[in-house]
Amino acid sequence: MALQLGLDVSQAGPVTVVVVRGELDLASAPDLDRLLRLLSDSGALDVAVDLGDLAFVDSHGLDVVVAWRERFAARGGGLQVRRPGRLARHLLDTMGVARGIVAPDPAAPRLLTA
Repeated sequence: MALQLGLDVSQAGPVTVVVVRGELDLASAPDLDRLLRLLSDSGALDVAVDLGDLAFVDSHGLDVVVAWRERFAARGGGLQVRRPGRLARHLLDTMGVARGIVAPDPAAPRLLTA
């Protein structure tokens, strides 16, 4: 049984946060696309897409995220991915965009340099 896509939107200062739950795939990607379009049309410039609660994601779902990153950037804003799971991180790496789109994990240890 497929999990339905859940989308929750909140505001954290100037950043609009979209928490994505369930499955983000070919069938559900248009729902995320519509939401990001609505946010853009409403004037949002900086968006964080939190993928930490996804049960499944495929490249079709991430294609929407990457395309909207470019659209927000063209308007002077930005889009970052927060908490990508292993599969999402692997797909973003394979797509060659992980370095520019994935937000640093604040819990990750930092290397100290002298």
